[in-house]
Amino acid sequence: MKFNIQQPINDRMINGGVRIGDVYPAKGGARRRIALWVVLSITGTDHSGQMVHLLGLNEEGEITSTSSYGLHAMESRERIGYVAGLEDMQFNIEPMP
Repeated sequence: MKFNIQQPINDRMINGGVRIGDVYPAKGGARRRIALWVVLSITGTDHSGQMVHLLGLNEEGEITSTSSYGLHAMESRERIGYVAGLEDMQFNIEPMP
């Protein structure tokens, strides 16, 4: 699986609510392996306990990592893109023969 990255991606920075498919720039020490975070799911029942589950992508759009953060951590970052249709994707799990 790979994500196609349109250039330039960082000319449309937006703040606001976090949703599945949102794309954020990576920060910190893993930056060499992770250029972007994509929101894959949001779990939890109330705002204080909600978690955001992410896929880390390198500059070629390949998945290189996963991570989870509290929702509040992503709300303070600037969103730089969106993966349309990610929330509607479905995968079939096949039983082993």
